[in-house]
Amino acid sequence: QVALISTVLLIWSCGKDSDPTPTASDLIVGNWKFSAVSLTIKVGNLSLVDYLISQGLTPAEAAEFAELFTMGMPEVDGTVEIKKGGTYTSTSDGITDSGTWELSADGKTLTLDKGTADQGVFTVATLTATELKLSGDESETDSGVTVNIHFELSLTKL
Repeated sequence: QVALISTVLLIWSCGKDSDPTPTASDLIVGNWKFSAVSLTIKVGNLSLVDYLISQGLTPAEAAEFAELFTMGMPEVDGTVEIKKGGTYTSTSDGITDSGTWELSADGKTLTLDKGTADQGVFTVATLTATELKLSGDESETDSGVTVNIHFELSLTKL
């Protein structure tokens, strides 16, 4: 009987997963490469093209202007290394930047450079061992006109 119980215990202990399930903070640590960026631009509650048409441009002119506007947006490419201990280093177009990161307890919000003028807050849409999808919103008002930019960033772990 002792041999049978020992065998059962041995099989049971081998079947248990000895590796704990990684936390969101564990998953986000690593080297990431930007793989895709998507922007949605609105002026008030209108798309950029519809707003430009409302200002007197033809649909063709509005589409051309909107394309030129989005081409003028800074490109997001390169890599970011998110390190244990709450720091990161990013490289884009040969320029390196570094700062701090913080992930909310529920893993749904990533904050870069908290409490500084460069603070960025992102919603974590997807976080796996190989994929990170972030989204966020920026807003700017000038001469009574508010421009809202919604962005989605896709990153792949290297």
